Amino acid sequence: MVLNKRRDVENGVRAPLREAGLKVGTPARKDFPARVRELAAGDAVLTGLVEALLSVIRVMTDEVARLTKRVLDEVRVEPTCRQLMTVPGVGPLTALTFRATVDRPDRFEGLVTSARTLV
Repeated sequence: MVLNKRRDVENGVRAPLREAGLKVGTPARKDFPARVRELAAGDAVLTGLVEALLSVIRVMTDEVARLTKRVLDEVRVEPTCRQLMTVPGVGPLTALTFRATVDRPDRFEGLVTSARTLV
């Protein structure tokens, strides 16, 4: 969700530049602020606008990094998540979502036993 909103704000930076006939192109995420500042440098109004939006993007990027670290810290100490992540395609978010949804995996033991008797 935060990533989508960050992209929306980035597009909000591109829009006034485009209106002024300036194209940002596709710089790497880390190069985006420098490219935007370079393009807006000649116009005080554009500079003020993009600086405000760039500060919002910086805060969002910092929060994404903080949340990512929290997720990774959590899955490192959670045995069920570590085991789930051994399955190809299961990453930290999927493992945590499964762990949060299935709070007591032992509830499914009878189901597994029943399935084995049918086979």
